[in-house]
Amino acid sequence: RIRARLREAVERAAEFSWYLFNGALYTRGSAAIGALSHHAMLLWLLGGSSGGGGDRAKRARHRLQALRCIPNWRPHSMPDIEATSSHTAAEYIREAYWASFEEPPEVAQESMLSCLEREVGGPSDDAGRAQGLEDAR
Repeated sequence: RIRARLREAVERAAEFSWYLFNGALYTRGSAAIGALSHHAMLLWLLGGSSGGGGDRAKRARHRLQALRCIPNWRPHSMPDIEATSSHTAAEYIREAYWASFEEPPEVAQESMLSCLEREVGGPSDDAGRAQGLEDAR
């Protein structure tokens, strides 16, 4: 159940990125804004869970680990152009988003979702994580 919600949250971040990439096509900085926004949304998703409370060092370690959940883009890829070549956000997610990372699409998806699931807290606390994902919607 948590895996399906995480996938939905990741795909909503990808959908929002598609709109950003398409809204400012060929504008200076638009690709960077889209990529940074994508990453920021995923980090925000994880920000409240086991983030360390008031301990800044613990929060920083958590954020770094969460950032490691996001796969690298393929070398020489252009996520903004890949997004604009898709007619709809749904097509982008289905055909281009998972393929835009270094690993094969199935591997990128599995590794990202597994890592996010671990960072959210593992399979034992579905109620707390589910509420956090509900808040993210």
